[in-house]
Formats: sequence, structure tokens, C-alpha cells
Amino acid sequence: MGGGKVSERKTAKESTPLNDIAGLARHVPEVDPAGYFDEQARQAYEEALVKWPLLARLMGLGGEGGEAGDRS
Repeated sequence: MGGGKVSERKTAKESTPLNDIAGLARHVPEVDPAGYFDEQARQAYEEALVKWPLLARLMGLGGEGGEAGDRS
């Protein structure tokens, strides 16, 4: 019974692009996703450092300015 739900989720994840560039590359073969910088991913990372500073410290993560390391 639960196996069907897992495969449905997996199928849904596979059909959803990770970001805008990956989605565009599916429709325009000339677009190479490796040649683009994902600004949304960087912003999400920096927001996560602020939102969960203890977790970031435990994982040894920090932003360029050391946001996660500055909080004690």
C-alpha cells in the first residue's frame, strides 16, 4: 500500500526541475545548465544560515562573511 505513494512522489520529483535553468534546458537543448549560476540556491543557503544558525554551526557551514560562526 505505501509502495505506490513512494513511487508517485519519486515520479513527481523527477518531473519537476530543480531550478529555472534546468527547466529551460528541458525545452531548449542549446541551454547548458552547467554554464549558469543558480542565484536562488545561493539565496536559500544564506537564508538557511540565518534561520538555523545552530544547525549550520554543527554542520560546519558558514557564509562568506561567517554569519553562522559569528553567533555563539
